[in-house]
Amino acid sequence: KVISVFKVDSFVEMLTEFEDKKRLVIFCHHNEVVEKLCNLIKKHYPHVDLRTIYGKTSNQERAITTQAFQGDSDDFIWLITSFSVGSEGLTLTKADTILFLELDWSISTLLQAEDRIHRISQTKVCMYYYYIALNTLDQYMYNVLYKKAKYLEEFSDKASYIKKITETEKENNEEKTENCSQAESNNSNNIPP
Repeated sequence: KVISVFKVDSFVEMLTEFEDKKRLVIFCHHNEVVEKLCNLIKKHYPHVDLRTIYGKTSNQERAITTQAFQGDSDDFIWLITSFSVGSEGLTLTKADTILFLELDWSISTLLQAEDRIHRISQTKVCMYYYYIALNTLDQYMYNVLYKKAKYLEEFSDKASYIKKITETEKENNEEKTENCSQAESNNSNNIPP
């Protein structure tokens, strides 16, 4: 958390690269980071209608925020959300970019968060940026997550391969069983009384 609090200032400066985005999603982990980030974005980007969905957001506010974000308004609407509240159950396809100020230890949580903008109704190319502080726990976490992702990708490829082999073997066995059944049927007709 301490690293993330210190990263907020430089993160806000980096946002100039994205200030032309009408819709932008930013993921954080800690409430303190969300609150500090909100204050700085409001100060440096007054043209942005900044919204939040995190632990302190009521269900009613969450619905209103999501509706505004997904609406047809031409306003700049940026959303800051936390992993615990925003990484599942939200459709945010008006955005094509997600920035991760903080990380979660679970690769599946990060993938779920990425999926908020990459849904069936999405027509644009989606981009994901991870803001990592080098030579810190941040970088260590990112490296661990990267290795997990590579392992899962490799495992997934192997699982797909095994599934193909299993399906092929099953089809072959079904053919053999069918052929055997036909042969038995033919043989039973040739048995003398």
